[in-house]
This record gives sequence, structure tokens and C-alpha cells, in this order.
Amino acid sequence: MFRRLEQQGYDHSEINLLAIADLSAVGGPPRARANCSFERFRGDGESYEKGFALYNLAKIDGAWRITEIWTYDDLNAAPPGLHLDKLTRPRTAGG
Repeated sequence: MFRRLEQQGYDHSEINLLAIADLSAVGGPPRARANCSFERFRGDGESYEKGFALYNLAKIDGAWRITEIWTYDDLNAAPPGLHLDKLTRPRTAGG
């Protein structure tokens, strides 16, 4: 994936959290699933790709790490196997 991004002139992404679910099992390590929108930018600031991603996360050595990523193009037509309906929207600062 990173080789492909490098070939596209990738510089950075802006990622926004849309929804999250706690997947931690009792007595197990902290785990979560986060649904996000993303936008990728080249070094000159040009936006060249937008989409959505579902991240599986695990807390390892005190830091959250990405263990799996699924990307898709349309929030309203996400692959059904991702089970986005089981995620909750994060609270905003005002509510």
C-alpha cells in the first residue's frame, strides 16, 4: 500500500472519525473498530483521493495500532460484511 501511495506523490491524509465500537473482550486487550472518512493529499497540497475506511485497532504497549483496514468509496453503499450499523457515532464537543 505504501509503495502505491509513494508512486501517487502522497504526502499526508486528513482523517475524520464517523463512528466507533469497543470490541474489547472481558480480560482481553483493548480493541476497537473505527469508521472514518479520509482525504489524501500530494506534497503540493492537491487533494487526489477521497473515501471511507474501517479500521480495526488494538492497544499494544500502551498505543493504539491499526491491525486491519478496509477501504470503500460510498458511505451509503459500504460492503455489508463490515457491519457499520453496529458502530456508534462519537460525541461532539457540544453534545
